Amino acid sequence: MDRPFPFIAAPFRSVLLFFIAIDVAFVLIHIGGWATFRLGLTGDVAFVLRISEDRSIPEMFNYFKWLIIVVALTKVAIRDQWLVAAGWAAVFLLLLLDDSLQLHETVGILIAENLQLQDDALLEAGDAGELIYAGVMGGLVALLAGSSLLRSDARSRKLSLTYILVIIAFGFFSVVVDAIHRGIINALPEDGLLQDIAAVLEEGGEMFVASAAAAITLAPRSWAFRKITLASTQVER
Repeated sequence: MDRPFPFIAAPFRSVLLFFIAIDVAFVLIHIGGWATFRLGLTGDVAFVLRISEDRSIPEMFNYFKWLIIVVALTKVAIRDQWLVAAGWAAVFLLLLLDDSLQLHETVGILIAENLQLQDDALLEAGDAGELIYAGVMGGLVALLAGSSLLRSDARSRKLSLTYILVIIAFGFFSVVVDAIHRGIINALPEDGLLQDIAAVLEEGGEMFVASAAAAITLAPRSWAFRKITLASTQVER
């Protein structure tokens, strides 16, 4: 895949390190503020600097990464008339909307109410509804990925395989680690340390995955998207 924005000429590693450096700064500010608060040296971490709060500066930076990916893939889809890229742009648009509007929480509650799910010791009904929602959305992504893997050219398969790994990694932190975090809150409501560690692992993991996805999209690696066909090779010879 040719770069969606040619003016971004930096190599993949530099683009990735740019995003990761900002993520690490946000995580360290969060951890530092949390540590000094626990020690009684300062007040609580400011809302706008918490990586675990919706619409904080770190979260807004994450939304910005998803938006970059959506815009870049849409541009590539139009430029190359590439349907698979358009499909993945739609997937990341949904991810952006879900992350910024917290659709999984709202839909999870609706699912729990309609299915009459009950709270248990480790998992609340709303959390179970979120897991069901995540499973349904994951199934839709799997259909798109499966279709592109089975019926597309090598270039499209590489694109899909790359973003499948991104979605799996993001899902691990946003669904699995999030469920563990909520389980800790329910089982050990007084244990702030474990809760904070789980929150950092969840949110930090999501941030790093989003950074990797943005870097791959803006500065695609040759092993991921290079378009090589037997026909073109023969013509060049």
